[in-house]
Amino acid sequence: KHTMKKLKKSGSEHPDFIEIDKKLAKTGNAVYPTLVVRWNPSQRSGALTAEDLANMSEEAILNLRLPQIVAQEYAKKIEQQKKEREEKELSFKKMLQEQQKVEIEKMQKSKSGTLKSIRDKMKEENALKAEFKKSLEEERRLRELHESMNRKSAAKKAEEENLREQMRLKQLEDFQSMRQQMERLQLSDSLKLHEEQIRSLVGRKEHQECIRREQEEQRMRYLEGRRKIIEDREMEIIEKEKAKKEAAIKEAAATRDRLQARVRKGNFRWHGGKYGFYDDVRAAPVDWIQYEDADGKPYYFDPIFNVSQYRMPVDANIVHHTVLERAEYDAVHGAGAYDIKQAEIKYKDEFNRNGGTYDTHGNFHPATGYWDENYEWVQYEGFVNEKGKFVKYAKVEGDLSFMV
Repeated sequence: KHTMKKLKKSGSEHPDFIEIDKKLAKTGNAVYPTLVVRWNPSQRSGALTAEDLANMSEEAILNLRLPQIVAQEYAKKIEQQKKEREEKELSFKKMLQEQQKVEIEKMQKSKSGTLKSIRDKMKEENALKAEFKKSLEEERRLRELHESMNRKSAAKKAEEENLREQMRLKQLEDFQSMRQQMERLQLSDSLKLHEEQIRSLVGRKEHQECIRREQEEQRMRYLEGRRKIIEDREMEIIEKEKAKKEAAIKEAAATRDRLQARVRKGNFRWHGGKYGFYDDVRAAPVDWIQYEDADGKPYYFDPIFNVSQYRMPVDANIVHHTVLERAEYDAVHGAGAYDIKQAEIKYKDEFNRNGGTYDTHGNFHPATGYWDENYEWVQYEGFVNEKGKFVKYAKVEGDLSFMV
């Protein structure tokens, strides 16, 4: 616009042979106006003459050279931008190399520091393990000392009970001997009375036989009483041993249950810079797993101690093993896959048991094979007759050697 105004003011605009077009040449952020000068072929033809140049003003002549100047400036600017871009790329590559070198040094320092911290941590854990082992040994020593003291006190109590029992048995024997003496005196008196009566009634031989029988009966009563005392004493000792054994079993079971409950609710962990066992730190106790033996009797498996028992646990919940199997199978094969598998196994077992299956219309179709123990199909050897029924081949034993 500025150039056209100057041309109008100077009077150099000549419509017969000069046409000025405005175009925008965009390169980067710079905008250059380009003036194109064309000859009007309807008015003139050929090159500019000296007369034409004499009639044109200086500004018009300058406008004729303006496209060349703009192109040169544009080429210089493109070359300068190319150099700047190459310098920026070179500096960026150098910066990347320096950053990569710094990162490698950081990684090497971090790796060496990490290895050192791991070694320090392992030393600390070994020291904690040694300290924990030492505390366990101390606890075992104290427990053995306590058990030794308990055994000594129990032996002392048993000795005292034995002394009391001996005194009681001695008193019982004295009482029995006194009673037997009194019974013998009473018996002798009664025998004397009977002897006198018998003498008066029967002869001497019958009298001796009656005395012998009476003495034999008395001896049998004495032996029976003595045997009863011995049996009662033995039964009392057996009952005491049985009660003592049951008490020891109950105490051991209670101790085991307390230990299992403690381990089930606690765990080893770091706390306050120390690694040890802490009670009641689990969110929930570890569940027992229920199984059934060959007779269908349920028993319970402890996944912590890897032991099984028929006694129902009371320190945690009980989960049937099929629940865990269903969760594991569904996690691999998708939700509901375990139920589909069990339904398929049930169908195959029923198929083998019935020797075939029923269709939707209630028609029975005999089996042409069976499902083996791995639930894989085994086809019978046979053929389909003209009625569409499957016929198994007859089993043949031996050979036809008799026909030779």
